[in-house]
Amino acid sequence: METLRLPKIRLLIYGAPLAVFFISVGLAVSPLLAAHPQLATGIIYDLTLTSPIIYLLLIWNRPIPKATVVPIFIVGIALASFLLPDKQHFHLDLVKTFLLPVVELLVVTSIVLKVRKTINAFKANASSESDFYVTLKKSTMEALEIPLLARAMSTEIAVFYFSLFPWKKAALKHNEFSSYKDNGAIALLGAIIFILVAETFVLHILLARWSTTFAWILSATSIYTGFQLFGHIKALIFRPSVMTAEVLHLKYGLYGDITIPWEDVDRVKLHAGDMVVAVPGTEQLALLKGLETANVMLSFKKSQTIVKLYGFTKNCDHLLIHIDNSPAFIEKAGAAILNLNAKM
Repeated sequence: METLRLPKIRLLIYGAPLAVFFISVGLAVSPLLAAHPQLATGIIYDLTLTSPIIYLLLIWNRPIPKATVVPIFIVGIALASFLLPDKQHFHLDLVKTFLLPVVELLVVTSIVLKVRKTINAFKANASSESDFYVTLKKSTMEALEIPLLARAMSTEIAVFYFSLFPWKKAALKHNEFSSYKDNGAIALLGAIIFILVAETFVLHILLARWSTTFAWILSATSIYTGFQLFGHIKALIFRPSVMTAEVLHLKYGLYGDITIPWEDVDRVKLHAGDMVVAVPGTEQLALLKGLETANVMLSFKKSQTIVKLYGFTKNCDHLLIHIDNSPAFIEKAGAAILNLNAKM
């Protein structure tokens, strides 16, 4: 019964405001509006008030973020603006003048409160986790009600944090392993950033003759891409992989994290960096796959999940990664697996 009930509830939550939208749109494009211009007032308030209010009431006691009502309100204003002629925009102008600023203020206030909550959560988590990116992702997930927003926010903050702030690198601990010194990743990414900067400068001058707006959009996109790559380079340096008695945390800058319980590891072995692996379910923890070398291969008893940029995931049964001190890594990994088997 529960499995049947859940889709019905969702159908009601999303179907009710959509029904108001469809009815309002139908009236707006029908001959009735021309014959009865007063209908425009009802259409405007149905789109901008009735539909959002119905949706808000339906989700009020449910684990659905209240902020999701804002897009419905904005879509309602957009539909009313598009469907109704300018001479019938009097009540729509009232909504835009008096109600829209209130909604914007509430949204800004909500964001400020959530940012403050995120900061407090970050401070609380920082005492038990030294990795900034891991702490940040955990804190934003606790503070924000929307997982997609939390993942995007943590990624954006991490990009600029690693690009601008950490510069002094601490020595690796006995259970930490770097992954950037011998695989050419930093040199490749640095070359890409250099080419990106040079081409952006030239293209901006050329495109500005055709469209200044498009030239600046392209330049801004290129600059942000450069920030992402530079932040990734810094994260490669400042985020080593970590072994504990229970799990293996493999970290590849900002573009890939995977946490593997030792009980799920089948074997860890050296891998020839130039060998092409055609085994199904094999993934390489690298941004420039094929250009970056891998010298360690891990095989798992069951699929493991790589968490990539913006929270995207990828499952794998075998994982290739470059470890700078691969002999020590394999030795310690083997010891961890033997210790776990001894306890079982």
